[in-house]
Amino acid sequence: MPNFSLKTEAWPNADQELWVSLTEPASLFEAGGHLANLSSATLKNISVSYGRWIFWLTSEEPQALEAPPLARITANRVAMWLKSTENLAPSSQKLWLDGLIRLVIAASPKTEIEFLRNHQRRLLQLSQNSRGSRKIGRVPSSFDLIGGSRPSSWCNFPGGLRA
Repeated sequence: MPNFSLKTEAWPNADQELWVSLTEPASLFEAGGHLANLSSATLKNISVSYGRWIFWLTSEEPQALEAPPLARITANRVAMWLKSTENLAPSSQKLWLDGLIRLVIAASPKTEIEFLRNHQRRLLQLSQNSRGSRKIGRVPSSFDLIGGSRPSSWCNFPGGLRA
């Protein structure tokens, strides 16, 4: 299955309303949403992650979209979603899951997410134990680049460099 992400404008109305409430900036008299203080880059990452989740639901379990957004996030569905992304590196899978987790926590801090954390820990371990095969041979280590010693030109810097 392709790994597409729906833009927020294409999300179901309930999800759009949730996103607006979470990202609403604070005003003089009103507290902002729980995600309002995040950078635009972080918000983009979370929305792309959640958009992937919504895309998967739309494709694989469209009847789930009738439920409220947080009620759709079940252990079984998340496991199936992650299984559908097995073509991705574990670090990429974890990135998408992290975005989903951040949204859930922001929307409902007391929601039980241990099943999400279990997937997160597993993907973290897998990502730490694997190197991207597409990078092997293309990205030399800095040690290899300098031949195991410092270039003599490093000594010419004012004040020198320290190990």
